[in-house]
This record gives sequence, C-alpha cells and structure tokens, in this order.
Amino acid sequence: MAISTLLFGAGTIGPVAWMISVGLGLYVAYVPYNCVLFDRLVAAGGTKANAGFLIYVADATGYAGSVGLLIYKNVGEKSLSWVRFLEGLGVFASAAIAVAVIVSALYFRRVFPADQPRE
Repeated sequence: MAISTLLFGAGTIGPVAWMISVGLGLYVAYVPYNCVLFDRLVAAGGTKANAGFLIYVADATGYAGSVGLLIYKNVGEKSLSWVRFLEGLGVFASAAIAVAVIVSALYFRRVFPADQPRE
C-alpha cells in the first residue's frame, strides 16, 4: 500500500493501478488476521472457543474507523482533496500496520515461546 501510494505520488503509476493496489494492500493485511491468526490465537490460548468474536471486533473497528475518517475529512479537512487525503492516509496506515504487526509478533513470541510444549 505504501509503495503504490509513493509511486502514485511520483507519477509512476496511474490512479486506477493505485486504487487497485491500495485495496489489495488493505485486503492482504486484513485477511491473515481474520482468517488465520485469530483462529490460531484462540487455539494457542487453550480454551474452548472460536474466533468469531475477535473477527466481529476487527470488523466493527474497521467500520467505525471508516466512519471516523469520513467525518474527519468532511468536517476537519474540507479544503484537502480526496486524492491528497488518501495519499497521506495510505502512507500513515502502512506505517501503523507495520508497527502493529511487529509489536504483536514480539508480544506473542514472548507470551507463546516456540519451545513451549503444547497440551
């Protein structure tokens, strides 16, 4: 997502390729968490449960974030064009997602060490 946004800002790729790349980047960040990692997280916890609640919370957070961004853009940054707004958001979101993945990987590596025996 960040690479395609930077390429779009430099004029290397067109708007259609950029929009497809941004959508694909968000999708690729979303699917592993909702389909695989949440399920493995529940399994690693050792309780009888499913990942449905975690998936619901992730989806609800995404919807609330979308509404929040629309309100912010339409109330707080009226003069900023949608293209410039999405460019800034694409770079910021990419950095935030990368930091969140690294922090969560470090946390789960500490909580669930690889050499820990499974029951």
